[in-house]
Amino acid sequence: MKNMKSLNILLVSFLACLCVACDQDNKGSIYQADNINASFTFSELELSAPASSPIINVPIYRGITNEAATVNVTSKVAVQGISVPTSVTFQAGESVAYLPISLGSSVEPGQSVSIELTLDASAIGEGCIGTTTVLASLTLEWEDGGSCTFIDYTFSDGASAKGVKIEHGKGTNMYRIVQPWIAVYGYGPDGFVNDTGVQFIFNPADNSIQWKMSSSGVVADLDKGTYTFVWPSQYADRFVLANEGNDYYTSMFGLVEGDGYYSGFSFEFIWDEGWPGK
Repeated sequence: MKNMKSLNILLVSFLACLCVACDQDNKGSIYQADNINASFTFSELELSAPASSPIINVPIYRGITNEAATVNVTSKVAVQGISVPTSVTFQAGESVAYLPISLGSSVEPGQSVSIELTLDASAIGEGCIGTTTVLASLTLEWEDGGSCTFIDYTFSDGASAKGVKIEHGKGTNMYRIVQPWIAVYGYGPDGFVNDTGVQFIFNPADNSIQWKMSSSGVVADLDKGTYTFVWPSQYADRFVLANEGNDYYTSMFGLVEGDGYYSGFSFEFIWDEGWPGK
């Protein structure tokens, strides 16, 4: 209820901004781009786009719509490489325009970045929202990437499972092995309750792979605790990542819940179907 009440207050404030503009418009004045009562919808926005098309569109509204108008926009971006236009243009009669922000390759899928946007002060009407903070992120669209034989050396001396699913992130070189430990050991008291799988980047130039850094490794819950497979860059010289064709072997650290890092976390997978290096 508290969130709904806050939302209602914001909507009332936003609508009041537009209503003031409409009252002024009815008086027959001709309004230029410096008094169109422009406004963002909220002071904070969360927007995401697929990694295959990394552009988010931020809506900007106005109350005076009788003429075309351009509003300047300034931005503060936490990550380099993000492209933000310096203005947005409304066509005559349009009450909303969209500011297209290109996240490009600067944002990893799953990562959120903060972008602060401010409208030119002369275009903002009374009660309107002139500044907003956008929390932008990219999502991966997963498609079939084949299958593999997964061999685990962490919890056994080489227990394995065939036909373990691999998925591909559309428009990227990102792949993931889907729940390999569950495929090997199953669910229940002697197996895994939860297994998020492993994500990696395939390098088509030499058929090698690289794991996503740190906490983007594997998370798997056993009855005995939580194990997170991690690849911290500061310890990279202590890990092994090698392949012969479609046969990949890796060793990395395991972050054991409440107990710190452990070595000896290792596994192998043979990319049987769908290997891009064919």
